[in-house]
Amino acid sequence: MVGTLLAITIWAACTDSNWHLVGTGEHPHDPPFLALSFTDSDHGWGITPTALFETSDGGQKWISRLESSDGRRTFVSVNFVNRHNGFIVGAQGTGTERSPLIVRTIDGGKSWQDTSIPDRSTVTRGGLHGVGFCADLGWAVGVNVILDTTNGGQTWEMQRKNKDEVLFSVACLSASRACAVGQNGLILCTKDGGKTWVSQTSGTTDNLARIRFFGEDGWIVGGIAGKSVLLRTRDAGTNWQPQQLDISEALFDIYFSGTRGWIVGANGTLLQSTDGGQTWEPQVSSTKNNLMCLFFLSPHLGWAGGDKQTLLRFLE
Repeated sequence: MVGTLLAITIWAACTDSNWHLVGTGEHPHDPPFLALSFTDSDHGWGITPTALFETSDGGQKWISRLESSDGRRTFVSVNFVNRHNGFIVGAQGTGTERSPLIVRTIDGGKSWQDTSIPDRSTVTRGGLHGVGFCADLGWAVGVNVILDTTNGGQTWEMQRKNKDEVLFSVACLSASRACAVGQNGLILCTKDGGKTWVSQTSGTTDNLARIRFFGEDGWIVGGIAGKSVLLRTRDAGTNWQPQQLDISEALFDIYFSGTRGWIVGANGTLLQSTDGGQTWEPQVSSTKNNLMCLFFLSPHLGWAGGDKQTLLRFLE
């Protein structure tokens, strides 16, 4: 039922780290937090495969605002462009007959409406995994498909439909430049607003889970069990260089605020950089659950979410 309270066990866990365990699910099969988005220190959103949750106390309690009650919808990511406009992407359908799903709010999450996608019926056996915006221009990526919008997400068009291109994440630098990453080390970048997408050399065949840009400085994380992948670009995605890490866990998200950066990954992996990503140091983690997503409001306040609705907060 929409509006129900998310049942999590609240912990007052304190370590010598600035990361503190806010809570985790009560049941082993509780779904994970796949994405987080906060508008201020109290108010934020978290997405699981089956529901969208809202918090008004920094993540202590979560209320469900949108649910997949019939199991025909899967939510994968949530992205708020500003306080009023937000998007959920995922898939709808059952079995192998699954198609892209985009749900939009223009009133700060009070109401959500499905967005029409042309040619939806021709795109089966998959959905969308990521969405990114630069002003009114945005992209959504997923299984064999890239969609684009030029009017702030009011309407979407099929921009690219290639077999065997599974994309997990997309990020843009400007209205003309964006990059997306996915399975088997795939990196696609555009310099002309998506008219053409060009494959970039990644140097790996491992899955790339997330891409983010902070100015022209861009980062990609990924890997498989027992192997980490971290790539960096300093030229807006034209060239990517591998970065060395002293860990061997798959990585799922990266976030920078100023010169400080954080990475999360499998088995509670937490890394921090204080020098713009030149070096990374492990952080004390109060969970062994996979950490899937990050969101920071400032260099001093952020959150990490993961398996079993685990939520950690960074505060200093």
